[in-house]
Amino acid sequence: MCKFNQDCPILDENCEYCKNMQHQSTSEFSLNPYSISDIQSLMIQAICQQNEVIALISNQSSELTDKVYKITENIKQIQYNSSKLYDCSSEFMNNVFNQPEGNSTPKLLLQILCGGNTNFKYKIALINEIPNPIYKERSFKILAKIVDFNGNLVTLSQQVHFKIMLFTTEDPPKNLKVNVSGQKIMRGTTETSSDSIISFSKVVFKEVTSHFKNGCFYLVILPTECKEIEPLIIENVAIKARKIVFKGKKIKEMIKDRLKNL
Repeated sequence: MCKFNQDCPILDENCEYCKNMQHQSTSEFSLNPYSISDIQSLMIQAICQQNEVIALISNQSSELTDKVYKITENIKQIQYNSSKLYDCSSEFMNNVFNQPEGNSTPKLLLQILCGGNTNFKYKIALINEIPNPIYKERSFKILAKIVDFNGNLVTLSQQVHFKIMLFTTEDPPKNLKVNVSGQKIMRGTTETSSDSIISFSKVVFKEVTSHFKNGCFYLVILPTECKEIEPLIIENVAIKARKIVFKGKKIKEMIKDRLKNL
């Protein structure tokens, strides 16, 4: 009987056919050394590793999402703070530049000029009247004197320097040094020295008050080196454009004459 296959009908125990078949089966088994259990184990291990990778990716994705969320919130907070800062700065600037303008007073101007000093022994009084209105580019004279507070003329022991200044009537008043064209707003005798009679023999203004608030200025005679003399502040000084005269007549008079002849 064939020793390689019990069902083989050949009586020879060394059946070459069965021998070859058994050898081929053994060879095929040797080419596949893993058993079914090994393959199942490898598949399970691969699935577990895959699950671990998926879990790791999921965790990293969650951390990344958290970081993106925090960055987004920080950006929103920065934008919010910036907008609030802008609002505050805008409100501050609006409060600074959009304050309703008021009018100053001679008392306020005096405080600015003298720094709150009110301990005066003397003051300045006009001798001649200031033209009203004053005309631009037309000279006029200012004559004043130093007096005590009873109106008595005073002669000082030494001369004091005086100068003319123009101020706006807004609050706070502004010292005007140049006109709207950038030129000096005054020319002529704008400074002088005296111990009694103060004379500005020729004063010329080069600006009109219609360009400024309230249409008038403060004209100030200021003693620059003596704190015992109170500055003179002249209110409601109006300066207008110079009247043009043609052949001895003013333009308005000429127009009226022509209208009468029509």
